Amino acid sequence: MYGFGHCKIYGDVMLIIANILFSTVSVDANAATLPSKRDIAKTSAVKSNTIAPSTRLSDIAVRLRQNGVAACAPQINAAGATILAGASQYDTLSNWNPKGGDQRSVNVVVAQRYPEKEPIPSGVSTIVATPVSPGRCDLVAVQVVPSPLSCDAVRNAMTTRAQARGQLVGVTVMQQGPTETLLVPTGTDTCVVVDLTTTYAQ
Repeated sequence: MYGFGHCKIYGDVMLIIANILFSTVSVDANAATLPSKRDIAKTSAVKSNTIAPSTRLSDIAVRLRQNGVAACAPQINAAGATILAGASQYDTLSNWNPKGGDQRSVNVVVAQRYPEKEPIPSGVSTIVATPVSPGRCDLVAVQVVPSPLSCDAVRNAMTTRAQARGQLVGVTVMQQGPTETLLVPTGTDTCVVVDLTTTYAQ
């Protein structure tokens, strides 16, 4: 069973901003698609690729499948659909082992761009998937977005649905279901919000 409902911190942070600043969120779903796919250099042990920014927020595992690494593609796309909520464009960078890729861990890095009028300009995520049996994969998804609000403001807004677990050298840890949210102070009034979601195949 896979649950990625708590993995999209862009929506969480935007909701917090809306509640605190009384602003509204709108997503430009019709932004122009940028140029087509392109490859980048491959490392010796792990193959990598990227695609140009796209507004087609659907198939982030396409490059894996094109290279015969399809075992965890459905689960990666399920996580990606949640992570990309609110984004207007994205880039992906996929990594896999060319020796038996369908039996080894893979990862997809996703850089998200949000509409220009939103207070959050961009974010980055990574999804790591490991096949454990046919059709079943363990996944770890990490999403990072900068918040224009302080970590205290984000934490206070999250207390109605998440439990405070304590601090790691000044980094507040919140827990909501399978997701741990880390609030990393970057100044007096700003914060980097990191979501870590681990799901195991059942």
